[in-house]
Amino acid sequence: MIGLYNRQLLLFIFFILNLISGGFIIAQNLDKIGKDDMLKVSGGLNFNSIIFNTNNPASTRAPFSWYMNGNVTVTALDWSFPFTYSYSNQQSSYTQPFNQTGIAPTYKWIKTYIGMCNMNLSQYTYAGVPFLGAGVELSPKNWKIAFMYGRLKKAVEYDALTESDLNMSFKRMGMGAKVGYEKKGYGVSLIWFQAKDVQNSLSFIPPVTSVLPQENTVVSATAKAPITKYFNFSTEYAVSGFTRNSFSEKLSSDASGNKLPFMFQPRTNSEFFTAFKLSLNFNSKLFSCGFNFERIGSNYKTLGIYYINNDIQNITLSPQVRLFKNKLSIALNTGLQHNNLSKERLSTMNRVIGSGNITFQPNAKWNVAATYSNFTSYLRNRPVTDPFYQLTPADTMKFYQVSQNASATVNHSFGKTMLKHNISFRTAYQVSRQETGSAMGAPVTLLNGNVAYGIIHLKTKTTVSLSANANQTSTLNINTVYYGPGLSIGKSFLNNTLSLMLGSIYNLAYTNSTSTGSVVNERLNLGYNPKVKNKKYGKPNLSISVNYMNKLNAPVGTTALHEFTGNINLGYVF
Repeated sequence: MIGLYNRQLLLFIFFILNLISGGFIIAQNLDKIGKDDMLKVSGGLNFNSIIFNTNNPASTRAPFSWYMNGNVTVTALDWSFPFTYSYSNQQSSYTQPFNQTGIAPTYKWIKTYIGMCNMNLSQYTYAGVPFLGAGVELSPKNWKIAFMYGRLKKAVEYDALTESDLNMSFKRMGMGAKVGYEKKGYGVSLIWFQAKDVQNSLSFIPPVTSVLPQENTVVSATAKAPITKYFNFSTEYAVSGFTRNSFSEKLSSDASGNKLPFMFQPRTNSEFFTAFKLSLNFNSKLFSCGFNFERIGSNYKTLGIYYINNDIQNITLSPQVRLFKNKLSIALNTGLQHNNLSKERLSTMNRVIGSGNITFQPNAKWNVAATYSNFTSYLRNRPVTDPFYQLTPADTMKFYQVSQNASATVNHSFGKTMLKHNISFRTAYQVSRQETGSAMGAPVTLLNGNVAYGIIHLKTKTTVSLSANANQTSTLNINTVYYGPGLSIGKSFLNNTLSLMLGSIYNLAYTNSTSTGSVVNERLNLGYNPKVKNKKYGKPNLSISVNYMNKLNAPVGTTALHEFTGNINLGYVF
């Protein structure tokens, strides 16, 4: 059911749309009647088929699958009507190929949503939850205006056969609006979102159930501005009023503690939450730095967001230096994170986040990059304040978790006009460990290295690449190593319309210096993109890929595994 306030807002939205349509949009459309671009149809169709075979008895992958998807956009008198669709044999049952359909016609600064829609007002109010209804986004000159209304959730009845309320849900209706103004880097906006579960949308509600009708109203304000030539800031503050059971007794709208008067009907079990974010950025030719502060209150929730981390505070700093005409770049990112903002939890978690990267490109032939990150989590339990509670060692237990990652890449290109060479090297290292109280867990380390040499012969349109890779994983008393060479050859035919690539990788496997077999991967890729004389009729393309994996020299008592995967893709763009 829609309240008086909501009905008035709906009437206002439709009045604005009718006024705009009757004002000048129709006149602009009539100018194109009879012209070549009055009606346009574009889109594409893609068909993909996968064949899979293995002798692994534990595999649950289907031996054959296919899917088809595509899109069609009809443009009539400058209005765009995009349609997308998909179909697959993975559906266990269906009544029609198109279970959810939506269109988003656009015209200049007007975009409308009809059917199954998806819009975004802000990160703390409504973002990404699909709805069945209608919406509009208007951006005339410096204004940013948006409205949406529709069904967020359909009613699902109680399952009387299994006596289960697992899938039961009330019908949920939602409505939102955003009004903003931006000019020369300055901007402000106000956002309102409201969602309600329809209480009489279910014919039966079991006496004992955790599925109850909910209500939510959230209001948010955002702002951004350039403080000086080099400084700018942006911020958002949101207040959410949430009722977990709308069957509960109503309170007066001006009741003490109601943070959203005239907009939210409080009840005996209603709660209010807040979220805040502030960003400050400095940017110059040689140096830039960003500062971010975010605080999302305990149990912060809205019905317009699927999931949001709450009860958390983040502080991050990200400086960057650019030297030698941007050939050298050094960037850092560090921050602190902790929860238990209301001090109601029995434990508090603190995280230290740090990362950095260096990029050096002295010329077009050389490229060097290195990265490092360190993520540390710290969790401390606090004693329960109960005079009759007996403390145990677990009550003051501390948990540490550390993960470090480092990587480096070097790439060098050289050669003459018709013969190009490329040498690349990459290595990566990762270590993680966990400490609980006085017990320290064994670290897990991963080390990877890869070196490759490639040749491109432009005259024959042939590429050859030779590579070698090594991987090592160590934990406790187990050390696993994979290493081996790889070779790939590619060539183009028929005036670059047909491409062929063959590749092979061979890896030896060892566990604690004992051979556990070897693995061979063979692959083939074939692509065909014909040239067409008249592109207005569309352009087809075809690609075929085959991959075969075979595990050789398996240990005694085990079965040598093999897997075959074939993929055929046919596309058409018009």
